[in-house]
Amino acid sequence: MDPEGDPAGLVERAQELSALGELLEAARLGTGRFALLEGPAGIGKTSLLDACVKQAEQLGLVGLRARGDEVAMDSPFSTVRELLWPAVSETEAEVFVGAAQFAAPVFDVTANRGESRDRAGAVLHGLYWLVANLAERRPMLLVLDDAHWLDPASGRFLLYLARRIDSLPVLLLAAARPGEGPDPMGVPALSATADAVLRPSPLTEFGAGVVSWDRGRMTSFAAHAARRRAAIRSTSGR
Repeated sequence: MDPEGDPAGLVERAQELSALGELLEAARLGTGRFALLEGPAGIGKTSLLDACVKQAEQLGLVGLRARGDEVAMDSPFSTVRELLWPAVSETEAEVFVGAAQFAAPVFDVTANRGESRDRAGAVLHGLYWLVANLAERRPMLLVLDDAHWLDPASGRFLLYLARRIDSLPVLLLAAARPGEGPDPMGVPALSATADAVLRPSPLTEFGAGVVSWDRGRMTSFAAHAARRRAAIRSTSGR
């Protein structure tokens, strides 16, 4: 068992989970924050995101998440669209009121092409108010994994929202790998903007052993279950 055991069952991540829990509680009470999980591949960022989403649901926050995608980088606002669509689709046009109306084209793919810089600025403003309208219904956790692969328009909105997040009941949480993606300054810009930057350390030798043991146990369990199903099918087929 992890000496720094936590409810999420993650090994040696109690400090990060505690920090995320405090940020979630602040968002629940109306003070938004932007947090960045920064580290190389395999360090456990996605597992922390998963745990944070579960904790948010337990606290009554709406959890929305999306992932940056290298393949979709030519589609403006593709990640923002993926992130917000589940909430937008439930409310339809009700949340596109006031300045949020300028965000409506984001959810029509054909409307995103060839926009002027002024129009792009209006869309960013509209998306902010769209998030505000959604969060007015219920506090939110917005999760962006692989933020180093955000399409440029989604990346601009991430920074735009992060700089104005404190007045919303929203925790904006991004995970990124430094030194990767098309913009070498992308992750440093996120770090400079974040209210909290969490950089998980590699597991200790003991922690790595706990993880290996757990994985081996789960693999053994899965193999046993597969053999049992095969035996049942064999018996029922006679």
